[in-house]
Parts: sequence; structure tokens; C-alpha cells
Amino acid sequence: RLLALQLVSKGKILGLNEDVNVRRRLSIAVDKALGEIMLDELVKRKSAVNIEVLAKETYVSRKPDFLTSESWTIMHMLIKPDDGEKPDLFAARAMRAFNLAIRPEADFANMVKTESDDASVVQNGGKFVVQRSSEFAPEFTEAVVKLKTHQQFAPLTKTQFGYHIIQLLEKTESKQLSYEEARPQILASLNESFRDRVKAEILSDLRSADPKYVEENIRKLIVRYDPPEQVTPDDSVSPSPASASGAPK
Repeated sequence: RLLALQLVSKGKILGLNEDVNVRRRLSIAVDKALGEIMLDELVKRKSAVNIEVLAKETYVSRKPDFLTSESWTIMHMLIKPDDGEKPDLFAARAMRAFNLAIRPEADFANMVKTESDDASVVQNGGKFVVQRSSEFAPEFTEAVVKLKTHQQFAPLTKTQFGYHIIQLLEKTESKQLSYEEARPQILASLNESFRDRVKAEILSDLRSADPKYVEENIRKLIVRYDPPEQVTPDDSVSPSPASASGAPK
């Protein structure tokens, strides 16, 4: 920006801004910029009104798609193999830990905090939320989504990371979103493609016009996409015979 201003200043000193060809180029540049601004304004005005209508239509026609996701809040303990530990001994050790965890009198939350090999336990205490779309090992997710009741344990589950002891703390069922809840998601998906479509429609209308009627068509477009406010009968004023006929006052 600063460099451009310096160049403009030098150009004015040299009198380039008075040159006929330069003034013609500047006029073309101004017209182009104004045309782009006007197009953006027309698109914005039409989009602001019509995208809301389209969003509501989208919600009604695809209502079953707008749901909260099911989620499972779980307590999780990871058991990793020791260096050089044989698979059968590792499996037996994991099963012993699992049998201790599922006892009615067991303090599983404390076991997780003191014995889990999951490094994240320091931050989350072994609690986290799982959804079907969560990026966990598939065996882990499959075990979690089968859990139905509070404090239910999944079978001892093995993944590439080790053995997992998993207890359900809470299951949240999916529910229907209201339009207001779904609106931001719908508008985000519609906005870009809708504005592109509106812009293409406006440009198509302009290109199809006879050149000698371009100005008239532009006025029609403005009225079409930004209609004037309606006046009430009390506010309306009947034209005088002189003004109606075009005669000077």
C-alpha cells in the first residue's frame, strides 16, 4: 500500500494523471471496481433475504439429517505390554486387572488414576466422550457403542495399543435439532454455493440485455433484488396534473 502511494505521488509530480490515455485507463479501472462492488451489493441483498428461505426449506425437507450425535461418556484404563513380555502373560495380566476392576466393591476410578498406562489420564482422569465418528481404534469404538447402562463394563478389549478396560458412565441419545439449532450448520453449507448461484443469475440477466437497454435493465435488477419499501396509503401522494404530464412547475 505504501509503495503504491509513493508511485502515485511520483506520477502526479510528472503530470501523468493529466495524460488523456492515463485518465482513460483510470476511468476504466474505476468503472470496473464500481461494477464489482455493485455486483457484490446485489448478491448480498438478494442472498440476505433468500438464503434464509432456502435454509428453512432445507431444514424441512431434510429434518431427519439434523440430529445431535449419540455419545458415550466412559471411564477408561489402558494396559500396555511390558518390554519383552510374552503375549500370553500379557493377556493374563490384563485379565486379572479386568476381573479386579469389575468387582462391585472396586474403586475403578482410582484404579484408572493410579494404574492406567494412558498418558492422557493426567489431564482427563480417564474420562472422555466417544461418538461413532470418533477417531479411535475400531475395536475400541465398537466395544464402547455396545454399552447401554450406567456403570456397565465392556468385555476386555484389545487394540494395537494394548488392552482396554472400559466402563460406561453416561450415554446421551441423539435428538432432533430445532431449526434455530441447525441453522448455523445449514447456512454454512449453503452460503458459498448460493451466493455463486445468485451472482451467476445476475450476470446472466445483464449479459442477455440489449446493449442500448443496459441502463434500464440495471435499474430493473436493482428493483428486483432490492425492492423499495412499500408505502402505506396514508403516506402516498398523488401526483399533480403538471408533474404527471411532465410539464414544468
